[in-house]
Amino acid sequence: MRSQARHRRRGGRAALLAAAVAVASVACGSSDADTTEPDTTEPAATEVTPSEAESTSSSATEAEATTTVPLTEEEIVVQTVEDMWLMLKTVGAAPDPNSPELARYLTGEQLEKSKVTMTDWQAKGYAVQEGPDQRWEHRAELVSLEGDTASVEDCGIDDTWLVQLSDDGTPSALINGDVVVEEWIIQLVKTDGVWRVESL
Repeated sequence: MRSQARHRRRGGRAALLAAAVAVASVACGSSDADTTEPDTTEPAATEVTPSEAESTSSSATEAEATTTVPLTEEEIVVQTVEDMWLMLKTVGAAPDPNSPELARYLTGEQLEKSKVTMTDWQAKGYAVQEGPDQRWEHRAELVSLEGDTASVEDCGIDDTWLVQLSDDGTPSALINGDVVVEEWIIQLVKTDGVWRVESL
């Protein structure tokens, strides 16, 4: 979720976005592009009878049904962080400090901070909107998990816009249009059997 304290940068948005993506790739530990030549050899055609096709389809369906496994605790923690960012962007599009979604993913200090931000945005008529390039992205990786506490490293590109809305709900001013690349160390706690973000 972007901060309203950042000032808007003028001009060169395309260059700025390209630089942001490059920085994010380095910060997030992106690997070099695969330079292996693709195999263009066409496979030989194989004739399949209707009965064989039906049998194969049935086997694939059964395999899919039997290989579904629940998420591990580590995967749940990472998923919680990814879902939290989506939630903040959604709630930010129509700021409401009383949204139950905030307490669903946040707790403690972070919950109170987000409520203060949403209250401020609601009073000023601010809202989050998709940026024109739509490169918003977060990549989360588990750092540690011990009992009911966990730490996640997250690298994100935020190109959403913070705008001020007119009385009819249309944007009347751009408050913040920066492309922001930032790394976060996010702390989570498990309360009542649910993982929530405590600080970021």
